[in-house]
Order: sequence, then C-alpha cells, then structure tokens
Amino acid sequence: MNQNAYQNANPRRDSLHSPLFDKTVLIVGLGGAADIALDIFKCGVERFFFFDHDTLEPGNLIRHACGSRHVGKNKAQATKALLEEYSGTA
Repeated sequence: MNQNAYQNANPRRDSLHSPLFDKTVLIVGLGGAADIALDIFKCGVERFFFFDHDTLEPGNLIRHACGSRHVGKNKAQATKALLEEYSGTA
C-alpha cells in the first residue's frame, strides 16, 4: 500500500472528514474509552480534552488501546501519546 495514500486528495474521504475537523471532543474516564478516542480521531477529529485521574496498570491492558510501554502513565496522558503516535507527530 502506498504510504502517501492518505496525503493525496480523495473527495469522498475528505467530504466525510471535513465536518468533523473543527470539532472538539471531551472524554471523561479513559478506561475503555481510549479505543473510542482512537476511532473518533480516525474520523477526523483532532482536538480532544481527556480527563482521568487513574494510572494505566498492567491489568488494564486487556481493555485499553495503549500498550505496555504506557504502563505507569496517567491514562489521559497515555491516550494523548497514543494519538500522537498514530498521527506520526510523536
């Protein structure tokens, strides 16, 4: 697959993303919601506010989108890092 496929103009794809591009999403509690944040990000939303006081523990990995390299981090910070990694801005 062409690595630049998503950088090329695609009217069908771009018409779906444009209504979401300028939206902001608030997610409170990032237990299983990190997967939801990733899906929303894939739909074109780029601005998020994450709130979670909890830390990612090894036992959370079965239901959390973040991998083991994020264990010990705050779940909100880990999810932010995941989206940055996914987008290539990390």
